Amino acid sequence: MDDKGKMKVITMDDVTDKIIDFADLESQLEGKLGEKISEIRKIKEEKIGMKEKELSRCNICKMLVLHLNILFMELEKAMRENDSNAKCALLLEMKCYYWLTKEYSDKLLNECNCDYRIEFGRILENLKDIFVKDGIVLDVNRRKCDICKILPCEFFPLLDRTCILKAEEDINSMVEELRYHLTLAFIYEEFIGKCTDCEEYIEYIACLRFLCDFLENNNQQKLQQDVYYWKIATNNDAIWSSADALVRNEKLSWTDVDLKNQIKIYLDFNIYQRYEKEDRVHDFFETLIQREDVAIVYSGTHLEEIMRMGGEEYKAKRIESIQKLTGDKIAVVGADKKTVICIQDIHKRFGIVKKYWKMNVAAEERVCIQAEAREHLCLHEFEENQEKAIGSSSLRGILTNIDKSGKKIIEELPDEEYLNKVLRYVGIGDRDIREYADALGDEKKEFSEVRASIVSIAGLLNILGLHGDKIKRKTNPGAVYPIYHRDSFQTIRSSYYDNDHLAFATECTYFVTTDKNLYNKAKEIYCFLGVSTEPILLSNFMELEIWKNNTKKS
Repeated sequence: MDDKGKMKVITMDDVTDKIIDFADLESQLEGKLGEKISEIRKIKEEKIGMKEKELSRCNICKMLVLHLNILFMELEKAMRENDSNAKCALLLEMKCYYWLTKEYSDKLLNECNCDYRIEFGRILENLKDIFVKDGIVLDVNRRKCDICKILPCEFFPLLDRTCILKAEEDINSMVEELRYHLTLAFIYEEFIGKCTDCEEYIEYIACLRFLCDFLENNNQQKLQQDVYYWKIATNNDAIWSSADALVRNEKLSWTDVDLKNQIKIYLDFNIYQRYEKEDRVHDFFETLIQREDVAIVYSGTHLEEIMRMGGEEYKAKRIESIQKLTGDKIAVVGADKKTVICIQDIHKRFGIVKKYWKMNVAAEERVCIQAEAREHLCLHEFEENQEKAIGSSSLRGILTNIDKSGKKIIEELPDEEYLNKVLRYVGIGDRDIREYADALGDEKKEFSEVRASIVSIAGLLNILGLHGDKIKRKTNPGAVYPIYHRDSFQTIRSSYYDNDHLAFATECTYFVTTDKNLYNKAKEIYCFLGVSTEPILLSNFMELEIWKNNTKKS
């Protein structure tokens, strides 16, 4: 976080710079890390349990045997269910653990006399049989890579789970699990050697650093911060690696269109589904597009949502529906970085969307990462003020909740200082709450400014409990901001597109939706930001008096 407590966006290089001191990369770093290397080895020796006071050798044997037997059972299940993907993943994991088990058996097992040691010979032979049957080659020269591709996948989920644990007994149980996995790292590094050629090695080193730091200091909040920054850095890499898919020199032609005297309508994505499935809605819009005073507008965000649909047939149908209702009229970011409505071939635009789809998926994931992190990194300090949720009040109501003497009229409402504090965590930019009021208005702004304002106020509304997203909470039902279930990430991803829709819709007269929560949120956001666009539910939109004057196109 910066000096204002705001979450920073950092790159993989930033994180690598932070953790690289803990990596044993003498050849790459010209031997400058000798002291740090010794330091991390000392931590490992003390914390991995090679000393019986921390984690006994017998416990290591027990946990390793248990882990391998679980893998055997999971493989049998995958084969019974003919799940080729699960089988492939399990075989890769078993290959990693074959090398680790063999080294543990060869180098360390002679120091242990427990009953589990007799299991290792049988396990190794069973693993060999499986590999022979499936044609898997055990190449001793590739064992570093075999391990390096799996260990980070084992480490990081454990660290991620550790971040959300609340009960002391659960944390203590996880500590034992982490020590066991640190033992695996010890075996890998000391007896097999480090795979510095693999990209996964950087992630392995990061996980190892976070793991050692947590075991040494038992600081969960520090771990939460480390994990968050690493996720963001990895996500940045995913976004930038996808940038090559963009055809930067390819400029789609467009035709200018004059909509000055027309009613401009922006339809939420769900409206097109209703148009396709409900006769009444279909007939209404078929009539509406015949009017000469109406222009329905879409954006690239609609096409991005189409990419999330299953089945090429459904995608084609949705593109057809959008094209028919809009006549290819699209809201885009023009050369001046402001939103402009023009006519552009929808199929060519969809082709561009497909090219940067991987980047879009990464951007969705970023929203999920940030949502998960807020409770841990930022908003725990707001929990005591949660009762100050504004309920049916509005943000403008809060700003006018001061009499001439400067005294608050309604004490239950949060004060501006509180709102500004929240905005430092969820907002884009460094604006205070009063700077957002009337920030847009009718004056044409750059799209990035419009979207940043909408995202900031939407995040604030979620925390205040006003028109917030209805998302399941993982741990504390009363948390000021939800810790999300993975099965709720679809809702979070959808909110990413909602904000873009709201931003593009600021160029139109109406924003039409069937989502009551989004409708209420849009009303609050547009009102507070001074946007003239009117949010409206589909049922009310279809009953507007202006449609009774049937002005058809000539």
